[in-house]
Amino acid sequence: MSGEISTSRPKSVLVILSEAMCTRVFVESGILDELERRSPYPLVALLAHDNFRLSEYKRRFGKIKFLTLEGMLKRASLSFFQKVGFVSDRWLDRCFGFYPLALRQSLKHGFNTDRQIAGHKNAFHNHDMVGPAPMWDVCFKAMRWWYFSGMRFFHPAIEKLYMDENVAGLLVNNSQTPIIHAFAYKAKSMRIPMVNYVASWDHPIGKGVFPAYYDRYIVQNRVMEEALSRYHGIPTELVTITGWPQMDKYGIKRSVNDFYSALTKWGVDPAKPVILLAGNTPVNSPYEHHLYEKIVNWRDENGGADRWSVIMRPHPKDTNCKERFRSLIGRDGVHFQCDTLMDMDLLATLLANVSCVVCTGGTILLDSLVNDRPVVGVTYDQNAPEGSGFARSNYTMRHYSQVWQSGAFYHADNFEQVLEGIQRSLLAPKELSARRKELAKQIAGDMDGGAVARVVDAALETLTQR
Repeated sequence: MSGEISTSRPKSVLVILSEAMCTRVFVESGILDELERRSPYPLVALLAHDNFRLSEYKRRFGKIKFLTLEGMLKRASLSFFQKVGFVSDRWLDRCFGFYPLALRQSLKHGFNTDRQIAGHKNAFHNHDMVGPAPMWDVCFKAMRWWYFSGMRFFHPAIEKLYMDENVAGLLVNNSQTPIIHAFAYKAKSMRIPMVNYVASWDHPIGKGVFPAYYDRYIVQNRVMEEALSRYHGIPTELVTITGWPQMDKYGIKRSVNDFYSALTKWGVDPAKPVILLAGNTPVNSPYEHHLYEKIVNWRDENGGADRWSVIMRPHPKDTNCKERFRSLIGRDGVHFQCDTLMDMDLLATLLANVSCVVCTGGTILLDSLVNDRPVVGVTYDQNAPEGSGFARSNYTMRHYSQVWQSGAFYHADNFEQVLEGIQRSLLAPKELSARRKELAKQIAGDMDGGAVARVVDAALETLTQR
């Protein structure tokens, strides 16, 4: 195999969709639509996570060739020695690779230190995965060098993919997944232009290390640009700030009639105030179902559905939400949403119109504040063992410090403060509006509807330079 891209056959741009939440942004914000429409080369999309929506994507994006990771790997079989190399690389990665580096990076810079515990269900916080090497800086540097080097095992199907599809540019929608780095390094070795779309505001400061060999990094704000430079050694001239594509959705004026229509369809009285109970992941907030059940119980004991209606919206990653929140399903004046991964337009409509949002942290907190919604941010774990600090730790992560200190939402350290926050939201919805708008300006920037176009501009400028 020559390792050279053909100059005579039609070129393509490869987009790796590496993680479900990031694919959600690419699909629902319009990035993939815009790429499909404007790319001078055909798009090939590699779905490197669960593929249960594959047929839906194929229908929606008729001009894009979709591949699955499983299917792509079948392009090349492994020899005996390659199988040995694969197994060896997997073992080395567990000891010295992606997650050991992520844990050490966080400990090195003080990211999410209150979450770094043995056995944590989130691998980025599980101290058991720190690896066997001493906690010395020289070990960290050696591990980082190895992980991003050509000393790794590279599945021959990766190079065959690049050759078969005549890939002239690589765009990844989230490089903070272990699968990505082999694709990126192989593209680098083949001199294929690469763009790293840094998926979210927390990725540079808590989800591992970035290599400095991409041709361009696309970020949402200057805070992320500074983090890439300070913690990952990436030159600022390689970074492009575009704004937040998902926030573009919130800049679109939403008709209250669409909100009323949704409520009516769900059997919720549009004439009553609506409280949105927004779920976090079970890993980050394992006790929040007790909190939301208690809120609904209190409401039913103090006026019932005549007081206010409830929309219960679990986190998109909460795959067991119907069991977790079963006590709320079918309750009078409560609508339970499910399968919330691909409905950003509906979420935008809700956040433009609900009376109050109650949450235990998460990106939904920022989404709500950007939409100028009154928010009760719960910082305690309802019905949890003494000493539990899951909810509190959702607000102590480095990227949340500005949000926490903003005074833009009501903090609730106990159930009485939850009720007080809801009451203040209903009686004085504009009380913290000025602070919410100031915070949105600082973190999300101007929501001018142009972030998607800027992302695609920056990506295509690099991806089509060959």
